[in-house]
Amino acid sequence: MTESKNTAHEGLIYQVAIPTPLRKIFDYLPPKSNKPLQPGSRVLVPFGRRLIVGFIISIKSGSSLASKNLKGIDKILDEHPIFSNKLLKLLQWSAGYYQHSIGEVLNAAIPKKLRSANPTNPMYQVWKSYSPSEKKNSNSLQNAPKQKALLSLIQKQEGLTKESIMKAGFDSRAIKELEKKQLIYKQIKPKPLGNAFKPLSRKNPKSIDLNAQQKKALTAIIQIEAKFKCFLIDGITGSGKTEIYMQAMQQQLCEGRQCLVLVPEIGLTPQTLSLFQERFECSVISMHSGLTDNERLAAWNMAKTGAAGIVIGTRSAIFTPFANLGIIVVDEEHDSSFKQQEGFKYSARDIAIMRAREEKLPIILGSATPSLESLHNIATKKFVHLSLTNRAGKAIEPTKIIIDTNNKRLENGLSEQLLYKIEQHLAAKKQVLIFINRRGFAPTLSCQQCGWIAECKNCISQMTVHIKPTNIRCHHCGALSKLPANCPCCNNSKLESIGLGTQKLEKFLQARFESIPVLRIDRDSTRRKTLFQSMLDEINTGKSCLLLGTQMIAKGHHFPNITLVAIVNADTGLFSPDFRGQEQMAQTITQVAGRAGRASSPGEVVIQSRHASHVTLNNLVNNSYSDFAKYLLQERLATNMPPFSQLAVIKAQAKQLSIALNFLKKISVMSDAINSKFNSQVNSIGPIPAPIEKRAGMFRAQLILKAKKKSTLQQFIHLLVSQIENLKIPSNIRWSVDVDPNELT
Repeated sequence: MTESKNTAHEGLIYQVAIPTPLRKIFDYLPPKSNKPLQPGSRVLVPFGRRLIVGFIISIKSGSSLASKNLKGIDKILDEHPIFSNKLLKLLQWSAGYYQHSIGEVLNAAIPKKLRSANPTNPMYQVWKSYSPSEKKNSNSLQNAPKQKALLSLIQKQEGLTKESIMKAGFDSRAIKELEKKQLIYKQIKPKPLGNAFKPLSRKNPKSIDLNAQQKKALTAIIQIEAKFKCFLIDGITGSGKTEIYMQAMQQQLCEGRQCLVLVPEIGLTPQTLSLFQERFECSVISMHSGLTDNERLAAWNMAKTGAAGIVIGTRSAIFTPFANLGIIVVDEEHDSSFKQQEGFKYSARDIAIMRAREEKLPIILGSATPSLESLHNIATKKFVHLSLTNRAGKAIEPTKIIIDTNNKRLENGLSEQLLYKIEQHLAAKKQVLIFINRRGFAPTLSCQQCGWIAECKNCISQMTVHIKPTNIRCHHCGALSKLPANCPCCNNSKLESIGLGTQKLEKFLQARFESIPVLRIDRDSTRRKTLFQSMLDEINTGKSCLLLGTQMIAKGHHFPNITLVAIVNADTGLFSPDFRGQEQMAQTITQVAGRAGRASSPGEVVIQSRHASHVTLNNLVNNSYSDFAKYLLQERLATNMPPFSQLAVIKAQAKQLSIALNFLKKISVMSDAINSKFNSQVNSIGPIPAPIEKRAGMFRAQLILKAKKKSTLQQFIHLLVSQIENLKIPSNIRWSVDVDPNELT
């Protein structure tokens, strides 16, 4: 018997992206089936000795390779493309801009369940009874009334899930017994996909009356219909940015269009989710790494089919497919968490702007401390500036003071003046927030006799002492060790914990203020979702308590009864080796300070520093963040650093620093040659060791590239990366490209 000719695909070649580090796409022959294939669909293809899930990028009429040298597509996985043309185009742009493999970019954009040959809609189990014509052992139920009742239920309601059976009062044992007696059987079915949400009514009774500045901002946003415009809401903490987001989203939801809200941290997602669920009568779902694989796929499908009106998510939610997206909101747009630091190093904020441009949507960026890049985009008229200088309602700006701790006696890092203020506010039945950006018990473990210091064997960094649970831990690579009882060098038993962490300060505060609850909020104490939520619930009761935490409590939380915010050590960012150090320090201090006095009670901010006369700190205390940002922008202009130039970093890692540096020296020579040939005007710095020279057992080095224009750097780096890929790179070297780096560490 001869095989029929496949006329649907005759002469066509399918270009498929494979999730490998190779920055290229591969040609494949058509599958044997006559089903039509479209770009954005998943296919199963042979790659090397295995079958792998790939993505169709395009279809063409011929290949540079002979047909006999090409393999065919093994299986079509999707009836319809999982990426729309616009989303596929955005992902291709992202791969090109950030110099990353298109296959890995597409793989990162989908739920984990879809990275193997699974159907797009989740599967679930139902139980059915056999038909009367099939053999049954119903006589065996005479002495099993529970099983008989369950069989009767399943016969009446065909296709019951296990959850439904349990709710009806039966257990899994009864199900197993009926299966064993061949009276019921299990069937795997795809979950039906939901219908698009119903457009909301025009008026939302839960909306809050806006002040004049808020009304002006909202009017500017809702006037934009089906076209791209980027708005920056530059509003002080407590100025009501979220209310503007929600009223702008209400307009879109009334038209049946979906909304995407990006937040920087998983910790903010539950709080934001509950806020939006209370406000809107449509499905509000979350997308973040804390979901199970099944939850992630279900949420992805709800967005894709239009069943979800609002999606709230962290960084990767920017790649979510939507049936009818109407607006994008990026809250806390300045936050460094929006930049992925490993693998595909993308900025979710910047891709959100590109997505809004591609899909002709309005996008809102919001922050009390906008990034210098966004402020520069306002100055160059790329963004629309919406300024909120007044707090919403009756709240007023808190007062700020600096306490000079140089040569002062401190009690566990706290000055007498600060302790007195804490006592005052707690006596007034208010809440106090103490910010220390260092988790653990103490940053250093040292021997008093020989001077030994506990260091990470995998990194050039010190191990941090933790008490709950008791160990020493590297905050760079995550390495754990038991807390030693004796010094490994001299066997002395007198080991000392030096410095201050959240756990140590928690212990002191619990002893000092015995009758007041002390709530520590950091990455260690909030690993369990339920515990974090219970702490938030306790804070929201408004009862007097002490909050102690790291940057997790500086972002987006609204705690009306906090009247005192204390920043224990404001000096860490003053002398950072990273050019963004002072910007990030100013943002953190301003954001933390903004937690104070958000209701009718006046707020107070105390900043402890050993460098109380430093110009940066005094600028922050005596002027607005806006004024301070202008000062920093002048510094950046004078030094020709972003946003007045564009950066990319070629990074290399190896077991020995010399190997990484020598590899980058070769790249530097190639860079100089490209510069000479094309007059690219791209400057290079290095190669140099990274500020954190060793991490996770690998020595790290970097070559920094700088150009005046984005287009110049993009053309240059594309040529350079193409040449690097043609090198025979030893297996003991890892290298990567970081375009628009958020940090140079």
